[in-house]
Amino acid sequence: MVLAAGSAPGDASLRTTRRFDEWRDAIRHDFVALDMAPDRRIAGFTGALRSATIAHLQVSEVRSVPQVCRRTPGLANADSQEYLQVGMVTRGVGVLEQDGRRAVLAAGDFAIYETGRPFTWNLGRQWELDVFTWPRAALGLTAAESVMATAVRLPGRSGLTG
Repeated sequence: MVLAAGSAPGDASLRTTRRFDEWRDAIRHDFVALDMAPDRRIAGFTGALRSATIAHLQVSEVRSVPQVCRRTPGLANADSQEYLQVGMVTRGVGVLEQDGRRAVLAAGDFAIYETGRPFTWNLGRQWELDVFTWPRAALGLTAAESVMATAVRLPGRSGLTG
């Protein structure tokens, strides 16, 4: 996970690939280790990633073809660092599962998840996702508050979160 201070979002270079193994490595570098599988019905793979860090916040833009990304219990337990992430779908559809909940997100919607516990992103169609990442320790949430907040759809087009 890259959370070293220094770059600004405008300075972050866009990294693209047509190889899934390079994609998996880039995701693991900028985020956390995930088990990933592209939709085999899609002919050809593409992925693009841009990340920048401001103080203790990492801001990332991610886009690719349909795929499933899983943070398994083994992967979650293997990391010493835990992060809180907010994922906002900007194109396509994403389904986030964590803590026994399932949030279906369309463009503009967002949800919270934590890397210290298993989660799954099922990303359909051509999708784009903005991800905001903080070290878990930097937030004053109790474990119970965190569990209550994860995988809950926050609509981006209406209500308080709109």
